[in-house]
Amino acid sequence: MLKSFPMDVINNFQQLEARLEEAQRAATVSSDAFRKSLTSWCLSPSLIGEVPKDPFSPEYTAFQLEFYKRLANQPYDVTNEETTFDFDHVLQWPYPYGTKSARTVGTHLLGYGWLIRTMNLPSESRILEIGSGFGALTVHLAAMGYQVTCLDISQSLLDLVKARTAHLPKPIHTICGDMATTDLGGPYDAVIFNASLHHSLQHRAVIRRLDAILDPAGIIAFTAEPVVPDDSQLVPYPWGIRLGGLGIWAICMEGWLELGFQESYFTQMLRQAGWRLKRANLGISGETDVWLAQKTPSVSAAAPSASPASSLVQPYELDPETELLRLTKLLDAYEQGRFIRFMKWLKGA
Repeated sequence: MLKSFPMDVINNFQQLEARLEEAQRAATVSSDAFRKSLTSWCLSPSLIGEVPKDPFSPEYTAFQLEFYKRLANQPYDVTNEETTFDFDHVLQWPYPYGTKSARTVGTHLLGYGWLIRTMNLPSESRILEIGSGFGALTVHLAAMGYQVTCLDISQSLLDLVKARTAHLPKPIHTICGDMATTDLGGPYDAVIFNASLHHSLQHRAVIRRLDAILDPAGIIAFTAEPVVPDDSQLVPYPWGIRLGGLGIWAICMEGWLELGFQESYFTQMLRQAGWRLKRANLGISGETDVWLAQKTPSVSAAAPSASPASSLVQPYELDPETELLRLTKLLDAYEQGRFIRFMKWLKGA
């Protein structure tokens, strides 16, 4: 889960342009400098305007699309998600290794390991990875002998993933197309979204269509998705364009759609579709936040939608290790607070 923390607030588009230029200069220094320049600020909600109340309405979606158009200077189309890259260079220096950042590589490897451990899938499991990108996770899944199918909007990225996994015993399968409309094949034992669902304007429809391709005991895994607290300044509405610098950069410079989800909206969306949720979070960064969804037997596709109030009751189960980490942090915070109070008492004595 992405945490809410103080950031510089950009109040006009002239300031935004200056920050984007600053990020371009930082990118010539290092990946870490680039990331630091973009994680220190967010856009002010005042630049958005009045957001429609109903997050499930066509008007709400149209509002988000109009805001995207203002940022990207073009209407959104799923083909905007195409990635341009130097195939030979990226094959030699694939993401995240190409960043040459110990922090980025280390965090991502922790995230991939935590996801694989949390899913705990049996050998030979059939996996659909939706939005496989540069194949950073795919390589690890295929190396374990899982039967992996990759779906991506970019054929060139799928070709790259094939090249990266060509030396492994089992070849991966690929599907090129939009996650909301393309035939996904199946059946699968697991479907994985690794920082990919937030690129889909039709994310609710994507979730609904997974019933037809998953084994009845199958799971959906979400990792590195921007699911934020409801009071986060990065996503000040149920779902929509993230206002943080990294997402805004990707929209303005790459044309990608960069959405975020408030936690209550994300959990409600899954529960209304009949999935029960478990969250396993290492607490290091968003890349180590894993949500697992399994079908709730008592909930049918025809069941009425839960009300917003009822959706907030026990929205998900916490992994025991996650709960232990949370309690440890609470204890640390308490001890730190007690120490500060003691020091204040000494100074006043």
